[in-house]
Amino acid sequence: MDHCFVVSSRLALLAEASLAVQIVGCGFGAFIAGAIFLAVHYRAAFRWRQLAARYGVQTAIQGAASRRMESVFLFGAGIAFQSYRGIVNVTVNTEGVGLSIARPFRYFSFCPPLFIPHEEIVATPTDWFVNASSVKLAFRQVPEIELVVSEELTRWIHGVVQGRPEQQIDAHILAGN
Repeated sequence: MDHCFVVSSRLALLAEASLAVQIVGCGFGAFIAGAIFLAVHYRAAFRWRQLAARYGVQTAIQGAASRRMESVFLFGAGIAFQSYRGIVNVTVNTEGVGLSIARPFRYFSFCPPLFIPHEEIVATPTDWFVNASSVKLAFRQVPEIELVVSEELTRWIHGVVQGRPEQQIDAHILAGN
């Protein structure tokens, strides 16, 4: 009887140790998965961080007008691009354009808010979108980064600056032609 008790006690200890190993293993796996998730998002935001080095601000600007959940696409050297589809808030005032990532995406995107003065932006029409007109925005202080947005968004920005956000303005006006 005593021998059976010892064997069952040892089995119980092994089961407890096995459970502890499983818990530690799951915790370690979750830590590694989280670290990979954050590393991928940090790497994906490198172009946004390049813009933030010149145009970054602590908080999103308070402006005359704003639009939420807009799509923007960042290009740089090489063929790759970074899509911020439907997660960018755009704020416009008479001094410039503010871009910020919408909640909850901003908490793990590594993309601080941007404020880009109007005189720093050079807009040219492009045919990047398949189903809509688009405009490429280049920046004087960071010429290696370009931002593609819908033509409709650039018309809205120009209209806000001109005091007529409802007016549709041709893209060639934005390009200075």
